[in-house]
Amino acid sequence: MITYDRLFIAGVWSEPSGAGLLEIRSPHDGVVIGRAAQALPADVDRAVAAARAVFEEGVWRGTPPLERVAVLRRFNALREEGAERIAGLIAAENGSAGWFTRAGQSGLTRQAEAYLKAAEEFGW
Repeated sequence: MITYDRLFIAGVWSEPSGAGLLEIRSPHDGVVIGRAAQALPADVDRAVAAARAVFEEGVWRGTPPLERVAVLRRFNALREEGAERIAGLIAAENGSAGWFTRAGQSGLTRQAEAYLKAAEEFGW
């Protein structure tokens, strides 16, 4: 079972405003498969403010397109390395068949690669 008792805000794991944990249950059989910190409105406000600040002042905004492509290509490769684990987590969380969530992972890889190729070839 996975438990996340903190919220990921502004690039760091931080304490939520409240103490409650949500139980994540499999819709397949109702078994508790995880627990997660419950974000309260104040937590959402912090997350939105942090995202806005990074959007306005962060380095990504000024990163040249081909450097962005390289970062996203690396992210896609890392996601692909964990595809089997991700597919298992998705199947447990939403009750989908494992074969379906695994197929989705390979489709996601192909789709991301197509977008990255188009971005590389675009005349920025």
